[in-house]
Amino acid sequence: GAAVGDSLARLLRKAGHHVHTEYYINDAGRQMRLLGLSVWLRVLELAGRPVEWPEDYYRGDYIIDIAREMLEADPGLPDMPAAEGEARCYEKAMNDILNGIKDDLRDFRVEHLQWFSEKTLVETGAVDAAFAALGKSGYTYEQDNAFWFATEQLGDDKNRVLKKSDGSLTYFASDIAYHHDKFERGYDWLIDVWGADHHGYIPRMRAAITAMGKERDSFDVVLIQLVNLLREGHPVSMSTRAGTFETLADVIKEVGTDAARFMFLSRKSDSPLDFDLELAKQRSLDNPVYYVQYAHARICAVLRRAAERGFVLPEKS
Repeated sequence: GAAVGDSLARLLRKAGHHVHTEYYINDAGRQMRLLGLSVWLRVLELAGRPVEWPEDYYRGDYIIDIAREMLEADPGLPDMPAAEGEARCYEKAMNDILNGIKDDLRDFRVEHLQWFSEKTLVETGAVDAAFAALGKSGYTYEQDNAFWFATEQLGDDKNRVLKKSDGSLTYFASDIAYHHDKFERGYDWLIDVWGADHHGYIPRMRAAITAMGKERDSFDVVLIQLVNLLREGHPVSMSTRAGTFETLADVIKEVGTDAARFMFLSRKSDSPLDFDLELAKQRSLDNPVYYVQYAHARICAVLRRAAERGFVLPEKS
């Protein structure tokens, strides 16, 4: 997704568009609470305290590393109230992981001009502003103590809850608020890069865009299929929660930024990609990266020899 989004931004700028690139940080909601809880439980475990593990906690050595670092910095951490401990663990884990993402993307030559926090949507009143905009259009209603968006009238398969009966927001509510905020900031064409598993989400987001009074073609989504990492034809095991995965940094270190970007862009973004790490390093014409690099080297040699013989290319008009 980073390779596709960055390349798209470069192409649009080349075509004369003013392009702003943002990274939307999912730093709110259940998954982030689970991240904080997972680190907190590791802190307790390292301190020799009894722990009951939830079924869907984050495993992975990186969680243990964060917990160990926190415990070494503050041996009294396990004695604080659980809610406070989980909050501190969440902040530490989120910042460490985010800083790692920023480092990796910088090495990957991908630039984000803004890192947008999901939490700020509530803190700045952006959610309320988006709800007001939807309400003005007449597409919202209350039922069963919940706040609903009548997306079915706008092409979705059913109506959607924005605020639950307990007062918590759904992911859809945050996403609507984020896009409304971008329109309020003056953008007239929003292009999202999503995982292909979110394809069913597109109609309801288009419904929200329409309800805000914006043109349907002012919003586009580029879908990114999964990449199957292989090594000599054999799959590399990947599981984020289990902690068995190859990071982007690992891939760059092994094959280089140029090769990685080329391989990621060598197929349609909504088609699965088999990326063989060993093939990307081969110096043979079986490796598409080497093939292109070889062709480039030959072209440069032809131009160099032509110059030596006095042939000069005409200036660009």
